[in-house]
Amino acid sequence: MDHKLLEQIGLMSISRRRLLHVMGGSFIFFLPILKYLRAEAAGIDSKRFLFVYTSNGLAHDRLSTKYTNTFFPDAAGRNFNFSYSLSPLNPLKSKVITIDGVHINSADFKYGHAGQTSILSGYQNFNETLDVFLSRQAIVTNGTFMPRINLAVAPRMDGSGMSGTISYKVQGGSAKVQPENNPRNAFDKIFANMNVDVTSGPAEMTDLRAKRKSVLDKVIKDFNNLKNDLSAKELSSIQDHMDAVRDLEREIGSIEAPIPAPNSCTIPGRPAIFNNDHIATAANQDDPDIELERIMKTQFDLVQAAFKCDRTRIATLMVHSETSQSRHPFLASKAGVSANSFGGFHGMSHNPEENWRQLREIQKWTYEHVANLALGLDAVNVGGATMLDKSLIWVGGGLGNSAASDLGFGGHHSTRIPCVLIGGCGGYFDTGQSIVIDGVRTRGHGNRYGVSQTAILSAVCSAMGVPRSTYGDPAFAAAPYAKIIKT
Repeated sequence: MDHKLLEQIGLMSISRRRLLHVMGGSFIFFLPILKYLRAEAAGIDSKRFLFVYTSNGLAHDRLSTKYTNTFFPDAAGRNFNFSYSLSPLNPLKSKVITIDGVHINSADFKYGHAGQTSILSGYQNFNETLDVFLSRQAIVTNGTFMPRINLAVAPRMDGSGMSGTISYKVQGGSAKVQPENNPRNAFDKIFANMNVDVTSGPAEMTDLRAKRKSVLDKVIKDFNNLKNDLSAKELSSIQDHMDAVRDLEREIGSIEAPIPAPNSCTIPGRPAIFNNDHIATAANQDDPDIELERIMKTQFDLVQAAFKCDRTRIATLMVHSETSQSRHPFLASKAGVSANSFGGFHGMSHNPEENWRQLREIQKWTYEHVANLALGLDAVNVGGATMLDKSLIWVGGGLGNSAASDLGFGGHHSTRIPCVLIGGCGGYFDTGQSIVIDGVRTRGHGNRYGVSQTAILSAVCSAMGVPRSTYGDPAFAAAPYAKIIKT
């Protein structure tokens, strides 16, 4: 039900004559209101899903296939150590799953950059992606403001088929969902129609919820006043409705407790204006002066706030597009190199042995922001668990090793892609483990030995309450990957 309509109903005066007429005819009028309030009360306890896309493959300080891939943890099982790139996840170790051995399972699996269009769909080209599918499911989105948000930090917008997005709306078509990479625009979309000032905080949020709850409070008050003025015969004729009102009173008592405490939802300040000198556009997307760090932090903060305020429960965040030539000179001191050595990201990824210090700092930088978001959700208590426990953050990409020469063409590949899952999604996932598919650390990069990303897609569906036996192209779809599921 529309938020403004609810507020108008909640504030208007309901005459006894009108109320008797409505209630004498049907109680259905009030069911959508109750449904709305139930949904809002349950919103804080609902499951949330975020997919973070990382591009241009993985960089390692030891690139030969005879060595352990040092992006992933050092060992399989529960007694493992994160790599340098994943070290920001140390405080969340018990809530993380890493999988070494996932590949993009589609007809063009060897051509790595195309994995961007396949990773969330399970199809080779331009089909409905998981975020769009989940956003159409009432069990996932009922009661929230937006079905999903799609954000980006530095997407390429050069007109190529895969540029700028990881999300598609339709099956068998090419309807792109272009992510929003302007933080101010993203803020305005996420927090639109809040009926509070854009800089407002918890007090205004509490007031808004109180107004919505007043819809039922006024119904109860008017009914009680009406009861005192009715004759015994009139009272008998609406006794069933009076019983229903008492049920509503009990419902109200039961839904008050789960409503999030004001501190759970703090609307961030409206971001500063980012003009085209700051934001990646078709003209300046490779400019080293684009404020990637500030945009990155702001976009991650907006997703966190959107989840905490239950503005949406489904989100994607593309850090870079494939072939992105974004530069990251602000990481130079951490890498122990000069700012000038931070060339275009994609170009560096084709020479990882020369540039591994820069490349792994980009990787670590990404996971620092992921970890901050996850820790923020983990700080919200939800009935004995945390919001992170009820959620899933999947960090993935369409490429494995950045320079796999054993494919015969010396390019990227889509085997052993990054796959990191954070959060239990309501107890569905068996967290706190490092999974290494047998053989992937000893076989060549071009092998298809491992598990398809479609097995992760179908698992996410089931975790979010939309069970699917498989997900994606029937030729490549796979059932939920059993090793990540809690038995």
